[in-house]
Amino acid sequence: MKIYLLTILMILLLLLVNTELVFAQLERDGWQKGIEATPELILEQTLELIPEPAPEPTPEPEPELIPEPTPEPEPELIPEPIPEPIPEPIPEPTPEPEPEPTPEPIPEPTPEPEPELVMEQLKCGRGTEPVDGVCVPITCPDGFSLKDGLCVQDSGNGGGCLIATATYGSELAPQVQQLREIRDNSLLQTESGSAFMKSFNKFYYLFSPTIADLERENPLFREAVKLTITPMLSSLSLLNYVDMNSESEVLRYGISLILLNVGMYFVLPAIVIHKVRKFV
Repeated sequence: MKIYLLTILMILLLLLVNTELVFAQLERDGWQKGIEATPELILEQTLELIPEPAPEPTPEPEPELIPEPTPEPEPELIPEPIPEPIPEPIPEPTPEPEPEPTPEPIPEPTPEPEPELVMEQLKCGRGTEPVDGVCVPITCPDGFSLKDGLCVQDSGNGGGCLIATATYGSELAPQVQQLREIRDNSLLQTESGSAFMKSFNKFYYLFSPTIADLERENPLFREAVKLTITPMLSSLSLLNYVDMNSESEVLRYGISLILLNVGMYFVLPAIVIHKVRKFV
């Protein structure tokens, strides 16, 4: 805006100056040539002297400011956090529970045991037995007679078992009755069984009276004999569950029982002793 105003003022100033110059020149020329300076002539001369206005320079457009590329920010290196060592928890000491006072049990009154009448075992002589702390003569049942201090079955009935009688205390003991039933009801019913019993009695009565006397005199020995003959009595009880009505059955079962007892009393202890010696 200021440029335009200055331009206009300059043009007006030039017009004034040129008008004065033209007017002065025309007056000189007119006076010389006798031409009257008219206003039209003055204007024409003035316009010729006015220079054509120079074209205003077109302002060049200011170059657009290209924004500089904003540099991408470099990613910040975030340091990895160093894990802090977790302190191990210190276990709190567990307070030991105070033991509750256990009430003392009230002792129950122990009944005083009644004094037992301990009777000393009497050692009675041959032919007598202790009865109520007194040695009395042995009374044998019917069919039995006293022989060497023992009740022995009469010879007509086949004799008695002295060792078993002394071991169990009486001819009427169940073990002795079992042996008698096997002898009378099974063995003596056949010829081979009768022959076996005759041979057995000859051998048996050689030592049985002595062993029977030792049993009466020594209770510990009697218990040892009882422990020894118990397996044999158990094996003989098997004959109560079989029928021995023939000679062959008597021989078969008799031999089987003999072998069984030999195995129990001789073979089995020998094997045990042999095994023990290997480990010793």
